[in-house]
Amino acid sequence: MYQTAQHFDIDVRELLANRREHADTRCLGILIAHNLTLESTVAIGRAFQRDHTTVMYNIKKARILVNDSQWREHYQNIVNNKILESYFHLRKIGWVE
Repeated sequence: MYQTAQHFDIDVRELLANRREHADTRCLGILIAHNLTLESTVAIGRAFQRDHTTVMYNIKKARILVNDSQWREHYQNIVNNKILESYFHLRKIGWVE
């Protein structure tokens, strides 16, 4: 969620707000959370302050959204940055050389 907000240069509170202005961005964040974690839709919903059925709908919507090259590029950039961040954290604590 934080990486998505940072990527689009918006505050996390704006991402979580019930405004349509950031609906597609929020969908992308939900899809990333779904793909990178083992969390249930209920847990992801709690994090995004949404119902689990809304999360399921947003995942479906975001999968269609990333068919667009611009949104796919956003998705890949956020995911790559998250993976690099995780790698450097694991390296820092000595789990990876």
